[in-house]
Amino acid sequence: MKQMILEMDQGVAQIRNKIVELNLDKNTLILFFSDNGDAPQTSTGSPSLRGHKGSVYKGGHRVPAIAWWPGKIEAGSITDSLAITLDVTPTILSIAGIEATDDQRYDGIDLSPILCEQTALPARPLYWADLSNGGRRSEAMRDGVWKLIVQHPNAKEGTFENETIELYRLDSDLSEANDLAQTQHQDTRPNKSLVRRQGANANPSTGRMAQLRYDHQRIQQVVSGI
Repeated sequence: MKQMILEMDQGVAQIRNKIVELNLDKNTLILFFSDNGDAPQTSTGSPSLRGHKGSVYKGGHRVPAIAWWPGKIEAGSITDSLAITLDVTPTILSIAGIEATDDQRYDGIDLSPILCEQTALPARPLYWADLSNGGRRSEAMRDGVWKLIVQHPNAKEGTFENETIELYRLDSDLSEANDLAQTQHQDTRPNKSLVRRQGANANPSTGRMAQLRYDHQRIQQVVSGI
């Protein structure tokens, strides 16, 4: 793992140096990030976070990102705003001055305002899922400080059976250790799913992520008394 990271760092440096050498740096945005958290037994993650690569817990997806664009992005600027890889395509299209056509729909948003102007991103829920081999599924949604997780233990392949719900308040429980849905809200916890899926995009044989849709009325039932 150490050698792989060193090789990657050197490769990125070669690309960046060549861009500067060709005087393309003032017209080039470089985005650097990981698509998932640490792999188990690699000592590359944080012991304070739950889960690893392939998990919908924070250890599986909470990673930093670096954006570099001399003259456009202020050197040393930092933001704690949330972004997701779905934002990459809308951001690149916006920077390139390309408008999406009427038949194109992107789930992400343009990050250039916060990268270049330090303008706050609009509030939005984020959705993601893990469709593991053998049909095991995990889905997650984050909305502000709240994070909802739906698990399907021992579900038959291709189904959403055996649904269980977990709810965490991340501003006071970053390690996701206190499941509020289980300990405090048995009477208000919904019996049906808090996460709506569009089955056409949930084929586990193709590995495509399920498209998640969040039901705000039901989540408000769960968190209303917290």
